[in-house]
Amino acid sequence: MSQSENRHRPQFAAGSGRINNKHYDAIFVGNGLVSLSAAALLSKRGRSVCFLDTTEMRERTVPDEAFYYALGPYLYFGFEKGGAMEGFFSELSLPIPNLKKDGLVYQKCNPSLQVIQSTHRLNVYAGKEDYGDELKREFGGQIKEIKAYLKEVERIYLLLYPFLGRFSQLELQGVGDRLNEWGQRRDFANMLGRYQRKTALDFLEPYLFNKPFLDYLDLHALFAYRKHLSDISAYDLIILVSGLQRGGVRVLGGCRTVIDFLRNLILRWGGEILKNKKVLDVEMKGRRIVEGLRLDDGSFLKGRQFTVSQSKPNATLHFYYYIREEIIPSPMKETLVMTWEKPPPENFIDALIVRLSLPQEEEGFRKGVRGLSVTAMMQPGTQIDPARLKDLRKRVLDRLHGLIPFSKGIIEEAGETIPQPAGEDAVRLLPKALEHRLGDKAKPISNGLLNYLQPREGRNLFLLPSDFFEPIGGGASFLAAKTLADVIEKSK
Repeated sequence: MSQSENRHRPQFAAGSGRINNKHYDAIFVGNGLVSLSAAALLSKRGRSVCFLDTTEMRERTVPDEAFYYALGPYLYFGFEKGGAMEGFFSELSLPIPNLKKDGLVYQKCNPSLQVIQSTHRLNVYAGKEDYGDELKREFGGQIKEIKAYLKEVERIYLLLYPFLGRFSQLELQGVGDRLNEWGQRRDFANMLGRYQRKTALDFLEPYLFNKPFLDYLDLHALFAYRKHLSDISAYDLIILVSGLQRGGVRVLGGCRTVIDFLRNLILRWGGEILKNKKVLDVEMKGRRIVEGLRLDDGSFLKGRQFTVSQSKPNATLHFYYYIREEIIPSPMKETLVMTWEKPPPENFIDALIVRLSLPQEEEGFRKGVRGLSVTAMMQPGTQIDPARLKDLRKRVLDRLHGLIPFSKGIIEEAGETIPQPAGEDAVRLLPKALEHRLGDKAKPISNGLLNYLQPREGRNLFLLPSDFFEPIGGGASFLAAKTLADVIEKSK
């Protein structure tokens, strides 16, 4: 680990001893972008916060530390001027240009993504002219319809997305400003709901796109949401297309960098972090209110509000390789999604996501060697036995040889990550029985961009999915965190 990395690694001052009957405004369990960000916000606002950092987020699943770059979201959105990140970090008094000094080191990507089909290869550039040239070259017969579609996406984006960055920066002076802000929030919520309810295919229907272009958009959806185009909303499509055209960023070192950055903020503003402790039970005050958490070391943490981020079952298989830099073809970009070229293996989706380590992430690799990771998406419940894994290794390596000429015998396999069977998750944050009890008949709640489950027996408990396992991170998660912090702060 480099000296700069050490400088930004959080020091867990709290968490070595047993804690009893200490009361917090908010207690968070588990690593998630929403939960960590909300904890940082509440700490900044002077609330007492305790964060149970029960495990590292599966860092042990990669072959070695050099591949940490491959953990977490592929891209982060919202770093552009006026975007969601600017709004969120302005409340923390952290201007975007200063984030790198505090350890959040990132690089803008242009193109944000490369899409490779059997007969098409496009770079999704941040810039209408360059991206338009790519689309015209590959889908010239439908360019008129494509331009109309992108114009409509831009129109909706300009109505919708500016609110995401502005809400935390509004300077309210008097009743008039507050009424105006309330009206803006109402209009935003109505518009958001309308496009969240509308399917992406319904949004695209008026343009009469042919199958090749719809397949191209389907690869976008699989890359960003691990869902087909038919399974995402119009809002998902609009935010994805707009985000890619404005340019995503890669966080150097993967989501470990983001986790360390947010942990440091929590500690800086007086929050506490307890490391390597697990929740054994939830103790109630009456029938509907959680009083506290009983930990495996005998500690009992009392709190007013509780948030648990739990990782979801992940139907993906990750392969890791070492590749000599001189054989990487110049047309190949650092982040790309491609088809299997041949029919995909049984129960696999026809999409592979490839990520190259950035030159700035070369520490840990041999000189002249970069890391390459490939993610294959499976149908949920797919079983991988040793014989099947051997065949999949060969299929993925053959596909890489097709992508990278003259690479046979040169790409070196480093290992793979196989999803664990259901119920055997090594990073389970709660005992299985307790998790089932809390999740049983929990009510789904949607508050703008914040979505969570509300257990029947815990009105002061939020159950969140861990968004560090999502392909796209950033804007929406940080804004959901602000909503969560506001809800916690206003709750009695």
